[in-house]
Amino acid sequence: MRTTAVGNVVVGVDGSRCSLRAVAAAAMEAERRRVPLRLVYAVHPDDDPGRIDAIIAGAARVARYSTTGRSGLVITVTLTDQPPADALLGEAREASVLVLGEGGAPDKLGPVASQVHREAEGPVVLVPLTTGRAG
Repeated sequence: MRTTAVGNVVVGVDGSRCSLRAVAAAAMEAERRRVPLRLVYAVHPDDDPGRIDAIIAGAARVARYSTTGRSGLVITVTLTDQPPADALLGEAREASVLVLGEGGAPDKLGPVASQVHREAEGPVVLVPLTTGRAG
């Protein structure tokens, strides 16, 4: 396992609320580390190009609003036709940290998060949909 944090902060994006929470956390971490933020989206055969553009634009907007704006955060995008977990695991090999939403139901990881958490060679941050606080 790599211990030097020099690569991008990588975050999985799928347009869900949970993935947008992960984008916010990843953007703050990228700003703190002063490294680029890489948004990774696994394209499905049925995806509409307009939908993909909207998801990426929304994620970039969340990233920008989540940071101070003083760091000049660089955001890059990877669109891939690989299965989501495979794409994230591949990107994680060169990342300082991989961030993704937990997905699934409360207290249960979704299938992508579960596989990535189990197989990643570097650090993984799992962001829950909710903070767990009673409101």
